Amino acid sequence: MSDLHLADDLSLQSFDGEVARFWPGFVDCPQRMRTLGPFLRNKVGFRAGDHILDAAAGSGCEARFLQAQGCTVVANEIARDLRRELKKDLAEVCDFDWLSFGQKFHPNEFDGILLLGNSLSLLLDEGERKKVLRGLFDICASGGKLAIDQRNYELLWRQRNDLGGFTFKRQVMYCGSALRAVPREIARDHMVMDYVETTHDRRVVQYELATMPGHWLEHELRACGFSVQRYFDLGHGTAADSDFVTYVATKAGSPT
Repeated sequence: MSDLHLADDLSLQSFDGEVARFWPGFVDCPQRMRTLGPFLRNKVGFRAGDHILDAAAGSGCEARFLQAQGCTVVANEIARDLRRELKKDLAEVCDFDWLSFGQKFHPNEFDGILLLGNSLSLLLDEGERKKVLRGLFDICASGGKLAIDQRNYELLWRQRNDLGGFTFKRQVMYCGSALRAVPREIARDHMVMDYVETTHDRRVVQYELATMPGHWLEHELRACGFSVQRYFDLGHGTAADSDFVTYVATKAGSPT
């Protein structure tokens, strides 16, 4: 990897503590679900009675929505402070490492799996990302769906010489204004993103993220055995202007 300059006074990769206070206002669940809810129903095809794993539940927007739709939802979240909120109104909450899913869940257990919010990018090691994807394939039922996304890193890479002037549209996924995601530096395979508290223009946390260049994620999903459809900003954008790229990956076979 190329050397990027990480701040030495901020936590990396943690979603506990101060950042957890701002996260719900960064996500803005009602606004997120105005676009994501119809996408999960109509494009992914989740239905009442489906057994769903939300692998990175975060603030719980999707898990609560799907539970209200009649799905049986397992909400997985390793951040303690976020998980505490999930337990207030979700039936099943756990805190498993993605790499352990094969030991924690049965093969073909879930009709649907979510790994949204650019979560896979938090794994910088390519081998670990591949292992996670294979594990998700194994616990997905035949005919089941995996919805997984990433930020539109190709757009960020093309604008790498003007990151200071780059702003996200905030129309999907991270729709709120409590924090701003500010690209700081980018290399071809990883980048640094600051999260700035809007009211006082103060950096709260910094993450180093794997950019998965080119069509890495789509290629690896297909290598696992999924068929894949790609959507820019949940079908409302293009490669040239979208914040997010979302993949709906289907495991071959008929639903049980």
